[in-house]
Amino acid sequence: MNVNSFNQAQAKKLRQFIAMLVGGLLIFASVVPGNTATISILDSLSTATPSTEFSVFGSSGTGISFAQFVGPKFTLTQPTTITEIGAFVNNCVSIIGGVPFCPNTLPLTVQIRPATTLGVPDASVVLASFVLSHDNDPLTVSYESVAINLLLQPGSYFALFAPQGADQGSLLRQATSPFEYLAGSIEMGVLFPLTSNASVSTQFGAVRILGETNVLIDGCDSGVPNTEVPGGLTISDLVADCAEGATNHGQFVSCIAHVTNALKKTGIITGQQKSALQTCAAQADIP
Repeated sequence: MNVNSFNQAQAKKLRQFIAMLVGGLLIFASVVPGNTATISILDSLSTATPSTEFSVFGSSGTGISFAQFVGPKFTLTQPTTITEIGAFVNNCVSIIGGVPFCPNTLPLTVQIRPATTLGVPDASVVLASFVLSHDNDPLTVSYESVAINLLLQPGSYFALFAPQGADQGSLLRQATSPFEYLAGSIEMGVLFPLTSNASVSTQFGAVRILGETNVLIDGCDSGVPNTEVPGGLTISDLVADCAEGATNHGQFVSCIAHVTNALKKTGIITGQQKSALQTCAAQADIP
């Protein structure tokens, strides 16, 4: 059985929600179609938030330059659309006596590269490259990010931060102002593009990667985005509840049919998506 998990505290609420759907107690006409649920693929921001701003004085991190690209390794277990990549980074060649020396400073970029069979960044393949936001303040380490829509298949990848041209910078490890800060631990990939050498090791780095997934039923990818439904749940939550409550396969398929029929009435899913979910349910080895 391979459905998205949910905690026990939600179980009763999920069952009540399905009962309302099946019983037709929700007013479907007034329901606005839900948003796809965002998942955290990697988050090592620790006690910082994207709105935090650290002083460059007292901060340190892993260097980023034309000769060294750095960033986290992340692994996907199902097709996933990456929606945001961000990190606490700064780019300036040097700050001497409080005066920044940052000629021709441009926003940093992030490259998506696959992992090789050795588990290190692939020096020969760039799947996608994006330009990060830029506060244009060399004295402040800010959360710089980019909103994207990149579908990746199951596997291991690296999000490597790289400069444009000969600029230099760093990926934040720790800071002292406005508070004592240490980023979370990540598998840090390092690529030396001039030699094509690469490595990976456990280090501290402040990075966040967000994404969206489809509803997966016992390994069957329905192709239906895992959308939020009224009550703050997701379609995958409802699938999981159907699986938990079924004592035989027929009950599971019947439950999915009731739920998907109701979701179609709300406009949350289309008729084609309803059929896709029901097909996956029918093929599933559940329970």
